[in-house]
Amino acid sequence: MALNREQIVEKLIAIVSEDKVIIDEAVLRESSLDLFRRFEAFHGNFRLPRPVAVVNVSRTEDDAAV
Repeated sequence: MALNREQIVEKLIAIVSEDKVIIDEAVLRESSLDLFRRFEAFHGNFRLPRPVAVVNVSRTEDDAAV
């Protein structure tokens, strides 16, 4: 069963609270880069696929559930 981006975000929010699921475009673009791709970040050239969301977890159980 393939999920679209909205469904994935909804499921993440169901696991952790909504304030821990970040879907801001700037954060997602920044998170699509690893630390070795500073050139792309500097020039705003984001070629890699962006993540659906960034999830900040504080408990091991939430991490495992995500």
